[in-house]
Amino acid sequence: MNPIQRKYGEATTIYFPVYNTAGDEFYTAVSTLPSGDAQISVDGSGTTSDTTNQPGKWSNGMIGVYKLILTATEMEGAHIAIRIVDQTDPKVFMDTIISIETYGHASAQHQMDMDFPTLAKSFTTTAIGTTTTLVCSDLGATDDNWIDRTILFHNGTLDGRIAFIEDYVSSTNTLSISQIHATPASGQAFYVL
Repeated sequence: MNPIQRKYGEATTIYFPVYNTAGDEFYTAVSTLPSGDAQISVDGSGTTSDTTNQPGKWSNGMIGVYKLILTATEMEGAHIAIRIVDQTDPKVFMDTIISIETYGHASAQHQMDMDFPTLAKSFTTTAIGTTTTLVCSDLGATDDNWIDRTILFHNGTLDGRIAFIEDYVSSTNTLSISQIHATPASGQAFYVL
C-alpha cells in the first residue's frame, strides 16, 4: 500500500477503487457507501471513528471509483489511515485501507510544503558557520521550520554546492546541515528549496 500525500490541515478529496468480494470486478451497486463503512485513524492512535463524510461514486464515468471528502480537522495528523470496511453480511465489496501522509506543517509527516517546492527566496548568512551549520537571522522564529529542505549555495567558494537541512534552532538562528567541504563565511548567499 503506497501512501498518498495531502496537505496537513486542509480539506481534501481522495479517490480509490472499490472491488467486489472476489476482487475480479469493480463494485458499482450503490452510489454512496453506508454510514460506518469509512473509518479514520490519525497518527496510529489505536482508535478509529467514522469519517465525517461517506464515500460516494465519482461521477465522471469511471466505473468502480469512489471519492471521500476529508475535513480539515481530519487532516490534522502526520499519518492518516482510512479503512473502507463492508459491514453487511454477507459482504458485497472488498475491504481496503488508504494511507495518507501529510506535508506542509511542522506536525506533518513531511514538513516541506510540496505545494510550493520551488525556490523560496535568497538568504544570506549573517555570521560565520561551520562545515555543518549556517547562521542566518532572516529565517524566522519557528524551530524546525526548515527540516528536510535543501540548500543551494549561489556565490563564493560554495557556489553550486548543495546541503540538506537537518535542524533549525531559531534562538541561535542556526541551521544544522549535512557536511559541506568548506566553512560558509558571513555573507554567503543560498536558496532554500
